[in-house]
Amino acid sequence: MLRLTVQPSASPRFYRFGPNVLDCLRGVLWQEGVEVPLTPRVLDILVTLVRHHGEVVTKDDFMRLVWQGAAVEDNNLARQISTLRKLLHERPDQREYIATVAGQGYRFVGTVTAFDELPDDLLPLVGRTRAATAGGDHGAPPTGVTTSVDANASAAPVAAVASAAAFGTSPAAATAEAPAAPPATIAQDGHASPRARNTVQTALLVGAAASLLILLATAWPDAPTNAAPVSRALWQVTYGPGAQVSSAWSPDGTKLALASDHDGNFDIWIHGLGDEEPRRLTDEPAHDWQPDWSPDGAWIAFRSERSGGGIYVVPAEGGRERRIAAFGSAPRWSPSGRHLLFTQAAPGATGAVKPFIAGLDHAPPRRVDHPALADLQIAAVAWAPDGRLSAWGRTGTRWRFVTVPIDAAGPVTESVVPEALQSDAAPVLGAFRWNPAGRFLYFEGRSDGIRNLWRVTVNPVTLAWTGVPERLTVGPGNDILPAPSPDGSRLAFSVDTSRPALWAFPFDAARGVLTADGEPLVAGEPGRSGADATSDGTRVLYRVQRADRQEIWLWHQTHGARPLVSRRGWNHSSPRLSHDDHLVAYQSSRRTIDAGTERRIVVLDLRDGTPRESVLVNLTGDQQIVPSDWSRDNGTILAACRPRAGASFGICTIAVDRPHQQRMLTARANVHLYQARYSPDQKWISFIGVPASDPSVSTIYIVPAEGGEWLALTDGTAYDDKPRWSPDGRVLYYVSNRDGRFEVWGRRFEPETGRVVGDAFRVTSFEGSRRILSPYLADMEMIVTADRLFLPMYEVSSRIWMLDQVDH
Repeated sequence: MLRLTVQPSASPRFYRFGPNVLDCLRGVLWQEGVEVPLTPRVLDILVTLVRHHGEVVTKDDFMRLVWQGAAVEDNNLARQISTLRKLLHERPDQREYIATVAGQGYRFVGTVTAFDELPDDLLPLVGRTRAATAGGDHGAPPTGVTTSVDANASAAPVAAVASAAAFGTSPAAATAEAPAAPPATIAQDGHASPRARNTVQTALLVGAAASLLILLATAWPDAPTNAAPVSRALWQVTYGPGAQVSSAWSPDGTKLALASDHDGNFDIWIHGLGDEEPRRLTDEPAHDWQPDWSPDGAWIAFRSERSGGGIYVVPAEGGRERRIAAFGSAPRWSPSGRHLLFTQAAPGATGAVKPFIAGLDHAPPRRVDHPALADLQIAAVAWAPDGRLSAWGRTGTRWRFVTVPIDAAGPVTESVVPEALQSDAAPVLGAFRWNPAGRFLYFEGRSDGIRNLWRVTVNPVTLAWTGVPERLTVGPGNDILPAPSPDGSRLAFSVDTSRPALWAFPFDAARGVLTADGEPLVAGEPGRSGADATSDGTRVLYRVQRADRQEIWLWHQTHGARPLVSRRGWNHSSPRLSHDDHLVAYQSSRRTIDAGTERRIVVLDLRDGTPRESVLVNLTGDQQIVPSDWSRDNGTILAACRPRAGASFGICTIAVDRPHQQRMLTARANVHLYQARYSPDQKWISFIGVPASDPSVSTIYIVPAEGGEWLALTDGTAYDDKPRWSPDGRVLYYVSNRDGRFEVWGRRFEPETGRVVGDAFRVTSFEGSRRILSPYLADMEMIVTADRLFLPMYEVSSRIWMLDQVDH
């Protein structure tokens, strides 16, 4: 048989990965100067994988390249791969070099450097006697360095969507595809330990971890400095096509249940941490995701979008699926396994989560409304190790962490939150999970637009927080959905690299029908939001978030994109174009040292090709005015207005020639009114009303342009937002999560009589697509023209990663 290792001219001779050096000419593998005994078949498999590092090598490839087409038992390749993994000292739950790609083959994922000749600095890694024979004169400088590949830097996104649906948060989009962990410690003899070497190799995947750690050290000056550094290994768990998200551990810690869209839509899969192939558990056209494994290992709960959406359970070994609740997200089993906790949340809003519990006894779900939570605007909830419910949220402007029994009886514990977390400079903490022993809390945290994982140390007896949060991942990725292992030593999490983009769909606005598939207009990049378009759809305005500034950009279908406004320290509301496309209105604000927050209404004139910015009015005190539309003659701006702190937002008008004289058009106590828009004939105004007592729902209303009685278009049982008129004024389009996910809906209206006609109808259906409508309503807008529908979309991408020693 022609051996692959005897082809010195076909590929580089030497390959280095970790502490290993492979000589393909002589067929020798060294590990730190010790020759590793390899059978010819195992050696050929290793050479094939290394020479194709970063690529999937299928079973057919191995049969052709290694076995030369000979007949082979079905499990022969798997046995040879298992032997090779043991020789490379891979742990069953850590694939540092060889990853299984479900249903396809294997990929070499280690960082590989190839050489035609062995350089001097690799001599300590090979046997000197053998090296002199194999490598020639090593006194010469290295030549023929052909490649240095980071095979782990592969992309991975709906993770952010799953997180936001459960906890009402809007993530900063990821700018890189792999997280980073703190660097390895060095042993007393000056050499890195084997675990330390692995961690350093992983840190090289993302780069610049040391710089980020310096920033971390200065961010929390009160943090203890005498703790010994911890070496934590970080590795990627899932590979292959599509996205993988929302991992949950089996009780024995050997498997993960996760959501994967390998076949185009999300289903629940069981992913072993050993050599076994992933196993599909659900198979539905609609998305199944957010799994959680019961403590006894018998059941897996998950969120499904089928039949209107809800919480389902399925036997962990497969079987009949059963719906537990017709609503809710992010199911979590209680420590006893008797209850499921899940949430209903307002989209894109912090502090609007409602917790519910249900069991397998067919009893209806019930809301957890303990009196201790009455004044808490909940941002996230989780089971505490003792079976109580922990809630993280705000009362007023202060963050609180409260643990309550699920029934009225039982102790209530409020943990003291460090004062450093109450400041604007602190990371914004969101979804969290408890360490099984009750010693740590693992949070999603956003700081400077980057979402990473943070750890809070807790006294397991008093639940008091000790010290300040410690950053566990320091890469620029979007690290979300932490899941601690049953023994508490490891943390599985999702690295989300979804990127939003503004899409244009051909649309018949009169009939409410999409006439063709859409295409992206503004490429997905982090920090883009709040779009508005000209009446013909040829130009689009949007905001762009840059580190310390928020800019307003203009995209033109012929000339591309350019910035119109860029000023350090200022933030802007979504820009609103006038109907003749000449003027733009928005609120600008900035924090000042002595005056709190400075706000003003700004008008941007786009005529003559040179944008000119002018201040229409400076706001006083805690007054807020957020422009939402213009009158046809450009003489009036329609806006959401709040006269003072603590008051509800109402709908007001501002005369452009008398901007200090604002008129409150309509308002209602304890209901916030937003998103006001004139009808095309200027006789009606549409808007949404959000009750202050329950911001997880909203209602779309219509009111006469001069004020009067409100006419409800929706029933207030879901979150309905962004009402937009069709150009003929006879249909009002909006986004709604009434089916559990966000879609575009429509409702017909007679402008002559002011009557609603017929039932609401759905316009879009993205439930089985990897492309979904953005759920982060605080940052998104919908635009309707006569022939196009503009929507902010997410092309989901995500991978599962693992971090160990998180309990040290």
